[in-house]
Amino acid sequence: MEASLGLETKIQNHSRNVDDFLSGYFRAANGVHAKGLSAMRYSLLQKAAKRFRANLACFTIEALGQPLEKVLAFAAAVECVHTYSLIHDDLPCMDDDDFRRGEATNHKVYGEATALLAGDALITESFSMLAGQYATKPEIGLKLVAMLSKASGMHGMISGQLRDLESGTLPLQKIEDLKLMHEQKTGALILVSIEGAALVGDASAAQIKDLLHFGRNLGLAFQVKDDLLDFQEDKGTSYTSFMGVEETQKLLQNLTEQCLMNLSGWDKKAESLREMARYNLAREN
Repeated sequence: MEASLGLETKIQNHSRNVDDFLSGYFRAANGVHAKGLSAMRYSLLQKAAKRFRANLACFTIEALGQPLEKVLAFAAAVECVHTYSLIHDDLPCMDDDDFRRGEATNHKVYGEATALLAGDALITESFSMLAGQYATKPEIGLKLVAMLSKASGMHGMISGQLRDLESGTLPLQKIEDLKLMHEQKTGALILVSIEGAALVGDASAAQIKDLLHFGRNLGLAFQVKDDLLDFQEDKGTSYTSFMGVEETQKLLQNLTEQCLMNLSGWDKKAESLREMARYNLAREN
């Protein structure tokens, strides 16, 4: 099942705007290494990229009744961090994958060293991007840098990835450990996509509370859905391995209902966010 026609159109429009921003930012310039730039653009601008996180930021700003321009640079920065994580995940020292989104992985095209540095550059440039694009509101830029670095660093993705690596030799014993791993590895970047948009969108304390509950539930639901989709490749570090397929499907349904409940008091401007929860429930890839 695909996204509804209205949601799909919005996703395509927001993704195009983010892609245009990224393409303009990562362009040839004096002193920029051509092969390194090519490697960054190769993974960052792939047509098959879902832009799930960037769209969450865009739909959050929409729910708050604020213009897209406020959040576009932040949404692009989140995609830089996400892409860096994928490039590094695919390296031989990590998951050792040959394909990503139907294309050869970065290191297969550019070599391991260039792929490693392309990922390093993307995460570094994400913070430079935030500092530059929010220079007229430095207090906002500083908070966004702090949020994104926390979500992608030792309090977020890095610790989650390390837990995942360890699980290959030290299998997880408790579902609470699995939940923590996925909250950090996958959920943290989904949550910060919404949290950062709430900041630039001048959300009230009550709105932030709702959005954070929604983001946490959706982040976990996204991983649970991935576990169901990857059931055939289950390696013992998934909800399906702990709970079985039927109970995992029930968990996904429950998390989706919680997402919708989190935004039940919001008006129609938040409908795209609610649709993203429904879309995750039904997606097939």
